Amino acid sequence: LELLAAASRFFFLEPNPWPEGFKPAVANYFDAMRGLARTMMGHFERLLRDTEEGLRDGALAADLGMCTFNITHYPAAAGRDPTSFGISDHTDWELFTLLYPAYLSKTHLDLCGSGDVALDDAEPPEVAFTGLEVWFQGAWVQVPHRRGTIIVNQGEMLSRLSSGRFPAPVHRVANSTGRERYSLVSFWAPDFDVALPDPAQGTIPVGEHYLARNQFLEIAP
Repeated sequence: LELLAAASRFFFLEPNPWPEGFKPAVANYFDAMRGLARTMMGHFERLLRDTEEGLRDGALAADLGMCTFNITHYPAAAGRDPTSFGISDHTDWELFTLLYPAYLSKTHLDLCGSGDVALDDAEPPEVAFTGLEVWFQGAWVQVPHRRGTIIVNQGEMLSRLSSGRFPAPVHRVANSTGRERYSLVSFWAPDFDVALPDPAQGTIPVGEHYLARNQFLEIAP
């Protein structure tokens, strides 16, 4: 195994230079998602115990589970070009993803300094599409927008642990609505040393898969 330079930079950065007032809001949201992720981890473990023989209690231990949190800004696309994508088609590589998409009726600069403005208050009520599209039965299907709803997406680890019974859906992010959008995306995985089925080696630690898919780790063939 070789820990790549990108990983060293990622894990040993200086303290993050937070914009004024930004850190408490992000920390509060992330803490809420951590609680939801803990609940979802229990649901998925029970699902796997019910469908997979030999899965023991605690197989998805996540006391020190790995996670990544992204705050993604999609500027409004001029002309609503249907070929414009925020992110091209892909699958998520952890166990599951928690996604909160939010549209703004004003630009983020207009909202800055305006006091406590909840995303739900800032969202235009007529938006019906999250921007997320899922490949299903040979076609791209738009995921509908429900205000205040967290979207749960299955990842590659769940597919491996279920022997492909619960595959990771191929999805993409369109950028053709003509509105400014923010997505709060957190990716959740079990503890580093949880055993994950691997076609080449039988099993590998979850952490190795997580780091390799993040291009932080190189695994020799």
